[in-house]
Amino acid sequence: MRKILSLSIGLFVLWLGGSFWAVNWVDKRVFDDLPGKIELAAARFLWTISPGINRKNDAKRALKLSWLQVSTEVHRTELDRKEEKKVQKIIGVLEKEFLFVAKYIELNHQSISSDLNSAAFIQLLTYLNRVNLFQYYFDPVLEEKLTEFGQRIDSENLTNQENWYREMMIRAHLNKDIDLYERNRNYLLSIWNNRRDIPSSFLEGVINFYDGVLLCVINKNNEAIPHLESAVKNFVPYPEEVTHFFYTDLNVLLIGKGMESGTDCTKFILNVISTGA
Repeated sequence: MRKILSLSIGLFVLWLGGSFWAVNWVDKRVFDDLPGKIELAAARFLWTISPGINRKNDAKRALKLSWLQVSTEVHRTELDRKEEKKVQKIIGVLEKEFLFVAKYIELNHQSISSDLNSAAFIQLLTYLNRVNLFQYYFDPVLEEKLTEFGQRIDSENLTNQENWYREMMIRAHLNKDIDLYERNRNYLLSIWNNRRDIPSSFLEGVINFYDGVLLCVINKNNEAIPHLESAVKNFVPYPEEVTHFFYTDLNVLLIGKGMESGTDCTKFILNVISTGA
């Protein structure tokens, strides 16, 4: 009996200690981190079985763990369209995490803050856009929710607005809706015009990058090249910022898809990449 009790106490201490470690590990990570896969898997498992330490931050942990899972998989998998298994692996991770975040929102929407609930929805849109780079997906219910969310985007914080307009730009271009692309591009620029923490020339390079790489994605190589050339000029003074930009927002998938469209796009996208540190 004592052995069973001692074993139970020991397992409880291990569980509690592991839970605290997992929560502390997640809280110290940022969305741009690329942790090791084993370390991430251990933290996510222990977080899943944790007793919910400081539950008000739990939604942020869920979104962060999901993003780290996708980002780590994307950046540690050499993307090559000819190697279909690798592409399908990344798509599989995106789909899995889309379902994870959607289910988490559904089960916990009453306890999630408005800002985090919006951030979660935009994260879903980001996953969906990256899947649509490689295979078409359409859901009328989701389309309706996107329309509803877009109607109230002006009431969101600036970070959510910025991320929303960026993803709607990408979505519009993938759907070859140039008017919608321009509209969201202008909304994004209007937010950036008021930023003082990032050089305006770098932000101009970001816009030129999206203009160019998305034209490559839809196989308009000749139209893409001037934008990519401008992006190179804008990015040259900011090598560290450029490298960080490529690692954010799953931009590497846009780069990989854009380079599939032909020699010209590949050459000029590589020129853009070379401006990084």
